[in-house]
Amino acid sequence: MLSSESTGATRSSEAKPRFVDRLAVFLHKYRVVLLVILIALVIFVVVYFSWTEWNKRTREKSTLMAERAQALYEQWLEAESERGSLQEELEQLIDQIVKRYPRQYAAQRAGFIRSSLAFENEQWQEAAEGYKAVAKSFPKSYLAPLSLFNAAIAYEQTEEVEQGIETYLELAEKHPESFLVPHALFSLGRLYETLEDFENAFLVYDRLEDEYPLSNWTKIGRNRIIDLKVKGKIAE
Repeated sequence: MLSSESTGATRSSEAKPRFVDRLAVFLHKYRVVLLVILIALVIFVVVYFSWTEWNKRTREKSTLMAERAQALYEQWLEAESERGSLQEELEQLIDQIVKRYPRQYAAQRAGFIRSSLAFENEQWQEAAEGYKAVAKSFPKSYLAPLSLFNAAIAYEQTEEVEQGIETYLELAEKHPESFLVPHALFSLGRLYETLEDFENAFLVYDRLEDEYPLSNWTKIGRNRIIDLKVKGKIAE
């Protein structure tokens, strides 16, 4: 004969549903919701891998076009004749790259090459604007400081001193880690001298001394400070 304790335990175990049973009830109750979640996950995985593959192919195609543009540009630089046809082909290729891949590396490379083409043709205003556009559109690119530096030089060629100063300052402030900064600062001081703003010229040369003491441009800046003092342009 079973005791009352064993009988109670048996009834308790019978009354308490097993985990498998509870899981079955849960799955049945929420089957529609779970099915929707499963379908959404499958769609996400398919879309993600499709996008990844498309992005990979796009990057490869655009990079090949950018390399072709670079090769054409170098061929144009070395050419002594038939430059016109090479330039036309290069400009068409650049237009295609910028139109098809505006957010890819190829677009910034194409924009830089277009600006360099204008620079070599002494189309200074077009070159400056093109370089500034590259720096603005791709501020984190390694081409950004170089673009600003070249833009400043182009502005100097058009005697737009204020624009040159603004661009050299932008380079120094936004890309302080660039190897071009010491040269840019020296050029900035030189432009201040052309405006006879000797106080700011001194401050820039002095900044070179403080921040880039080992640069060759700093050595030239020291000589400029000495010359300005000798000529009485700045106080001793």
